Amino acid sequence: MRPQSFALLAAALFAACGVACAEEACPAVLHLALPSVPNKREQQEDTPIRHVLDELIPEFARRAGTQIQLEFMPRVRAFAELRHGSVDLVPMATRTMERDGFAQMVVMGRIKAMLIMRKPVAPHPVSSDELLAGSMRVVVVRGQEFGPHFDALLVKLQKLGRLDSVADQLIAVRMLKAGHTDAILGLPAFFAPMLDTEGLAEQTEAVDGDLIESVDEGLYMSSKLPAACRARLQAAGETLRSNGFYRSLLNRFIPPTQRGAFID
Repeated sequence: MRPQSFALLAAALFAACGVACAEEACPAVLHLALPSVPNKREQQEDTPIRHVLDELIPEFARRAGTQIQLEFMPRVRAFAELRHGSVDLVPMATRTMERDGFAQMVVMGRIKAMLIMRKPVAPHPVSSDELLAGSMRVVVVRGQEFGPHFDALLVKLQKLGRLDSVADQLIAVRMLKAGHTDAILGLPAFFAPMLDTEGLAEQTEAVDGDLIESVDEGLYMSSKLPAACRARLQAAGETLRSNGFYRSLLNRFIPPTQRGAFID
């Protein structure tokens, strides 16, 4: 075979292989961890966040050209399995330096924690300094991350003896109901179903105390996935953000009183 012909054949084979490799970049099925609350599976099926994910995940999978299987597990376990590669994706997650060490984020927007308080909520702290100077007791759910300013605030509250850290949202809501805490600090949409179950939905309100800065929010994908697969997933997420699809889901399913935690 002439050298020129061999070069042309090699180039053609390389191009064909490149297409095939791109098509096979991701595993046949990607495993996505959905947050769960122990013994409360029925509540997980009817929440604002779940409705958003029920629409987002199929469209994300379609645009990425892959299949996604859902697995329920606590958020702390989800990131442990993401680190080990037994889970491929964790949605509705906030960015941290630790997570960036073993996973790559598809940024969908920015997010911040808010205070969930009993009505009437005024006056309420409008800065972290004002919160620390007062006497308000706060409860948070372990495993929720909102960046270094959030962590620093929790450390200061802990030193003042005014912070409780619990395992899940239901415990936090019951503490608020029983008067054992003055406010829940976190993402309001995660607490909405438990507030409803405990009869507090109409008695509480989410308020922006401007306590901490917003952080990147989106979908974390395992760094153990092939680079070509991660590139496809990244492109799919960027499209759903830039074309307004993700924001339209938030506007449709997240109540206005809880929507202030999500920032473009």
